[in-house]
Amino acid sequence: MTPRLSRRQGMYLALAAALFMAAAPASARINSLLEAQRLLPTSVFESMDPAQFFLTTALGGLRGLAVDFLWVRSMKMAEEHKFFEAAATCEIISKLQPHFLQIWAFNAWNMAYNVSAEAGSPEQKWTWVKRGIELLEKGIAKNSNSSLLYQELAFVYYHKCAPPLKSSDEASNYYRKKILEETGKSADDLAVEYLELAAKQPDSSPERLELLIPNIYLSNGRFVEARDRFAALREKYPKDKAIEESFRTFFPEIVAFYIGKEPGDVTQEDLKAADRWWKEHLRYFPDDKRSLLDMIRDTMARLAKTRDADLRYKRAEEILMSRRSGI
Repeated sequence: MTPRLSRRQGMYLALAAALFMAAAPASARINSLLEAQRLLPTSVFESMDPAQFFLTTALGGLRGLAVDFLWVRSMKMAEEHKFFEAAATCEIISKLQPHFLQIWAFNAWNMAYNVSAEAGSPEQKWTWVKRGIELLEKGIAKNSNSSLLYQELAFVYYHKCAPPLKSSDEASNYYRKKILEETGKSADDLAVEYLELAAKQPDSSPERLELLIPNIYLSNGRFVEARDRFAALREKYPKDKAIEESFRTFFPEIVAFYIGKEPGDVTQEDLKAADRWWKEHLRYFPDDKRSLLDMIRDTMARLAKTRDADLRYKRAEEILMSRRSGI
């Protein structure tokens, strides 16, 4: 038996059809006016693929309502750990509203983090991390004047694919290797590249974004590049207190890196490197009359307030106390 629509369902269907017919011409008229006044970067249909063209023209003025509904639905799916379903729903939203920045960011995160976590081997995980990266690249192509997606891509490269020096994370090390093979660039260099692009966009805070760059170098053991970038930022933004303080605390962190090991593992070369970086500190901050030991103590006091504090800084103090004459 063929099911019949109820009277109320018929009324809703008729109302939806009437709204669609009325809104479609208005939507086209509004878009043409926006384009004429250069409020749209290009014709809204110019870069659409066939599926996106169909969805956009078919829904007309109801497109915004559909996007809202699907966005709420995708959030609910993610909360229920239905990550694959959420990804498929977000794909539809990005076709309906390609300038909705948050949908590109959310779906890329979902693929690179949530879906990849469901995969087994590093090779399988990489498939989804790569899809997340490619999705952000696609979003950037459609929203090239917005800082957000550049920042998101930089974060994925850095946080997901550029593990700290000597990391034991098998998957992250595999991602780093694949990125180098496929792009000819390291993941941390790509993170820096996209942060620099983000900082150039009109809606960015360039000094805050640029301050992340030397910290990327620092976490990957590229100390000289980090120092040079800090020095350049200090010259570029001479009144920025955050940059000045970050640069000041940069040197003791490197010193702690060299001597914050097991007591028996600290070599004479480590001590010489610590001394060299202490002198570098005084070269950039000549008014700082602290001793190397004081610098390490200040570093430990600061790091003790964060999750980064660990035994190596306590060991650093013990080593310095016992070998002060040798430094």
